[in-house]
Amino acid sequence: MRNPLSSISLNAELLEEEICNGQDFDCAEAHTLLSAIIREIDRVSSLTDEYLQFSRLPESELAVGDVNYLVREALNFFETEFEQEGIEIDAAGLDRRLSVPIDSAQLRRVLMNIIRNAVESMDGGGKLKVWTKKNKQLVTLGIQDTGAGIPAAMVASIFNPFFTTKDFGTGLGLAISQQIVQEHKGRIYCESEVGKGTTFMIELPAKEKEEA
Repeated sequence: MRNPLSSISLNAELLEEEICNGQDFDCAEAHTLLSAIIREIDRVSSLTDEYLQFSRLPESELAVGDVNYLVREALNFFETEFEQEGIEIDAAGLDRRLSVPIDSAQLRRVLMNIIRNAVESMDGGGKLKVWTKKNKQLVTLGIQDTGAGIPAAMVASIFNPFFTTKDFGTGLGLAISQQIVQEHKGRIYCESEVGKGTTFMIELPAKEKEEA
């Protein structure tokens, strides 16, 4: 948090100097400085929210829900961004109901985080492949991007709290996602290759009988 706070302090000092110049006051420059201050305050707020969410993550309350519905909902949320970023969607197995004991709000959070990471990794466009499948024991969800990929030495660390491959980030998104999946008695893991992309796999215990 020191970096954005330092930026706020510096820009506030520059703004003070600009205001104190009296007749030479430059409104455009003041607007630029204020925008920078607001942007950094938003960064601090985002950091604080993630830290609080990580430390106060509520226990998952499981009820039978449709995993495929949550996946479709998440993809629909990003639809405009997919178009703007030139990202092609390849979805399979999402047209049927997959009933699983889940906390819908918490699992939605996992999906949004992984899809967001995938979009950010595909600077300049790419393909996002999403699929689900089910056997008697497991429902498996795969999310695969064609982005920059993650170096092999880092893959084992990406679920560690505060570890991040981004220029700016808390390193808590995937740690929170892993915690949520584990509370569902499932597991999440990642496979990646630099220059070829990344695949996240989520496995959840399946409901014994499929609802009609």
